[in-house]
Amino acid sequence: MKNYSIAWPTSALNELADLWLNAADRSEINASLDAIESRLEESPTEWGEELAEDLRSFSWGTVRVLFYVIEPVKVVRILAAIPAIIGEEGMDDP
Repeated sequence: MKNYSIAWPTSALNELADLWLNAADRSEINASLDAIESRLEESPTEWGEELAEDLRSFSWGTVRVLFYVIEPVKVVRILAAIPAIIGEEGMDDP
């Protein structure tokens, strides 16, 4: 169920595009992003880890996003999309 919408500012979309263009397996980036977005649309504060007040990090597969939740309007704002570090503490395995 989609409870939140995802907002991607241009800077985060550009980072995501760089990840995709430089990926050895672009389908892996697509699958990671699909998993991330579907989980964040459902219940964003249940995934990943809190880095600072209102700032969270969530990794799935090969992608890590930094985000915050705007609760009154049910929006997850992605601040950055970067490569996930394999074996990273708190990384969720697909």
